[in-house]
Amino acid sequence: LIVQNNSFPFDKRVLREAHSLKEAGHNIFVICPQSDHDKKQNEFLNGISVRRYKDYVAKGGMWGYIFEYVNSMIRIYTLSLFAILKNKIDIIHVANPPDFFWPLAIISHLFRVKFIYDQHDLAPEMSFIKFKSHPIKNMLFLNERLSVKYSDAIITANGALKERLIKLWHVNDKKCTVVYNGPPEDFGPIQNPELIEKYKNFRVILYIGLMTVNDNIEVIIKAADKLVNKNNIKDLKFILVGDGDVREKMEKRSEKLSLTDNVEFVGLVNYDRVKEFIGVADVCIAPDKPNGLNEYLTLVKILEYMK
Repeated sequence: LIVQNNSFPFDKRVLREAHSLKEAGHNIFVICPQSDHDKKQNEFLNGISVRRYKDYVAKGGMWGYIFEYVNSMIRIYTLSLFAILKNKIDIIHVANPPDFFWPLAIISHLFRVKFIYDQHDLAPEMSFIKFKSHPIKNMLFLNERLSVKYSDAIITANGALKERLIKLWHVNDKKCTVVYNGPPEDFGPIQNPELIEKYKNFRVILYIGLMTVNDNIEVIIKAADKLVNKNNIKDLKFILVGDGDVREKMEKRSEKLSLTDNVEFVGLVNYDRVKEFIGVADVCIAPDKPNGLNEYLTLVKILEYMK
């Protein structure tokens, strides 16, 4: 299993896929970046081997992403080839974004290794929201097309993504399988007395998730400004759990609007901590706008809110 935009086991979709495969009797080897939560280079977790490489995380801007992806591809391709040559690898399963793994599909076929393309997000649409560049969008469409062409099987996160691939690239229906993602059955709010005491004088408005250009975090800041500053509702606490390349910018905007007492950026936290924040929330929000990307996505955080 290969994942580039998250570490393992922090990426819950890949974690559940790994556990399901392990329970089915397969040996699992995961390649992923290191992160603040998953720092060890080599680890063995519940029977799953994990190899993490040193990551460079883009802070925004095209050159930052280019450097991040070049660094990741060099390390992922090196580790993958080493695994293919050293061990008996039957299947390589890659999670997008990005869609730069199709050459690995060609290489894997030379060694009679099957290749699965697992589409989590839409890289072309996502890039256009960030950079407004048609050449970059078209280049990523080409990479997506080649990923589809050279894969032995395709997994999508919902039916809308599958229908899009069939419409764009005429994918054989039998080649593409929908595998939904959602909270585990035992997921639910945790009542943490410390957090309950900390926020007892506030009505808590909670956001959980990424903080990138397409996540519309600025909508939350605008809402906080209107409610707190313009409508003078001072007992509101907006808690934002997560991280991304616009977080620093949004924090500065919040400070500029004198919202530091009412808007709190928590950063990345573990899964139990997420449940604890849901346990103190009065309202859970998702500020996503129609933008050509969000219409295709099934956000796990919405299902977690509803649990």
